[in-house]
Amino acid sequence: MIRAILTVKGGVGKTTTAMNLAAGFAYAGRKTLLIDFDGQANLSNILLGDQLPEKTITDVMAGKAEIRECIMPTRVRNLDIVPSSIYLFAIERRMLQETAGIQQFKLRRALKSLKEYDEIVIDNNPSLNMCSTNALCACDEVIIPTIADKGSEDGITLTLEHCKEILEQIEGVYFDYKILITMLQRNNTDRNYCERIHNMYGDEHVFKSRIRFQAKPVKDAGFQSGILIDNQKANVAQDYRDLIEEVMEG
Repeated sequence: MIRAILTVKGGVGKTTTAMNLAAGFAYAGRKTLLIDFDGQANLSNILLGDQLPEKTITDVMAGKAEIRECIMPTRVRNLDIVPSSIYLFAIERRMLQETAGIQQFKLRRALKSLKEYDEIVIDNNPSLNMCSTNALCACDEVIIPTIADKGSEDGITLTLEHCKEILEQIEGVYFDYKILITMLQRNNTDRNYCERIHNMYGDEHVFKSRIRFQAKPVKDAGFQSGILIDNQKANVAQDYRDLIEEVMEG
């Protein structure tokens, strides 16, 4: 299964979701590949630390490397990563200008040979561009994180409009979507937001699991290059463990 974590809105826990979902799959014994498809390379920095990759997803998208040449192991058993670099932003612009070949299927073609992985998770930049189009054309499911604010709600709308355009205009592409509510706080505004999202999109398109707001454990995991779900005390870590279980149950 290939899952893309995508939304046009930043600051909603997208990278945290991608990393912990992938780690959860790996802990469950599923051979998992995490693709850092964001030029900010936050996932790469957290999971690889001081290791400098020779080749990244940028080289794959530029046609300068096969994806197998870019795969690196992480300290988590069963979890590998294809790292990113800031030059991915430049390659994305070049792809928009390129007319030869089908640019939106580059990632899909690259992943086709990776039969050994049970799960592939793609973390994306918070924008809708040629890279996000590649991720959508390659995936089976899109997970859209959201928080309780107007900008994030608009982000769902814009992301789904982009998804609809791809499904209607690009032949041979099919994926489902599911919305994940993150950074949830105990107040009426957030509770009303959850109810509105469920009413708008239906229970089949919204995860039952909700990720509570708890800043310190998330920041600590990032600063310590750790995996949040390893924290046995934090509520937010338990929320992500519940999400992982819900995703694996289908």
